[in-house]
Amino acid sequence: MTSRGRRLVAWILGLGLLATAAVAATGLFLDASNDGAAADDDTTDVSIPPIEAPAGAADPVPRERISVTASSFLGPDGDITYGPGNTVDDDLLTAWNSATDGADVRGQTLTFRFTEPVGLTAIRLVNGYAKDPDIFAANHRIRELEVRTDGGVQRVSLLDTSEEQEITFDFGTTSKVQLEVMEIYEGSGFDNPELTSDLALTEIDFVAVQRQS
Repeated sequence: MTSRGRRLVAWILGLGLLATAAVAATGLFLDASNDGAAADDDTTDVSIPPIEAPAGAADPVPRERISVTASSFLGPDGDITYGPGNTVDDDLLTAWNSATDGADVRGQTLTFRFTEPVGLTAIRLVNGYAKDPDIFAANHRIRELEVRTDGGVQRVSLLDTSEEQEITFDFGTTSKVQLEVMEIYEGSGFDNPELTSDLALTEIDFVAVQRQS
């Protein structure tokens, strides 16, 4: 082979080596880019801590944390009492009775105060005097009332039943609840003409989120 032929072969081989080197370099660059992308994916996979649930659960306010007053109530009849405390004694055989002597019982109030503020979510109550069906029918029952708390006033309707019923509403944080009677289911009265139909409420519970002791 002539010297010119040897120079041509060397030149072609040189081009081939340069092309191979260029491809290898490109592969390394692509691999490095992919490694970087994987690293970026790893850094964005951040775990989010769970949201903590609100402290405390909604339960009936313990009766020892409630005091109650009424606009009126009947005096005792022997061993039978009719005071407002009967609404929080966990006894379906006792009840609060207003003392109105046959007058309009609308506007009567019961005021419940808590030893510390609670987050009130529901009110459970037993309407009327639930001791027995005849006494329940004879006395007036609450048809509509206004619920007053530290957060405002809500007007609600009740059913004419001696079964427990529930008023569910976010009443907010409050230190007291006042119930004012707006409308009634009228009682049928008693056989004894000396007895009048008074307004009655047997039992009440306040369901609330309370501060942890």
